[in-house]
Amino acid sequence: MSDPFTLIHENIWTMLEASSAFTSLVPEGNRIRLAGLNRATKLRTSTAGRPEVRVVPNKLYAHVARTSNGSSIRRNWQIQISTGDLRVGEQLFPLEWAIFRALSDPASMEALDLGSVGSKVLRARLTDQESSAQHEELNRGINGWVTLWLYIVEVWFETANLPP
Repeated sequence: MSDPFTLIHENIWTMLEASSAFTSLVPEGNRIRLAGLNRATKLRTSTAGRPEVRVVPNKLYAHVARTSNGSSIRRNWQIQISTGDLRVGEQLFPLEWAIFRALSDPASMEALDLGSVGSKVLRARLTDQESSAQHEELNRGINGWVTLWLYIVEVWFETANLPP
């Protein structure tokens, strides 16, 4: 069994790439997966390298023995969008709408098979989002909007099945 975090990360990308609106807006080389052969983010980029999207693991909340027989983990994922364009209607708004639509169906994540430890995705949802044109780390010298969007996934496990 692969770990649930890798499976969820891959499934978020699968959901995004199932959207023709998303794939038409973000070229494949600008989808920074942080997995497989794509080991790191690009240190330098040009306007041709935009928009750029990353799915980054964020906070993790573990609850061992949350109930008499169940444990849970809630992982926050951050969908990071860097547009390279200050015109909101050119990339920011269309890309936000495409991502919202791609990740709006929790059943796509909740149906994910997490293996044999009695686990299941209990809930998955987009929540808080903030946008700014003043984010130096993600803009990397190119003016444009950056959006940080929170996607929360909660997984339940049968506690008895967790020990190795």
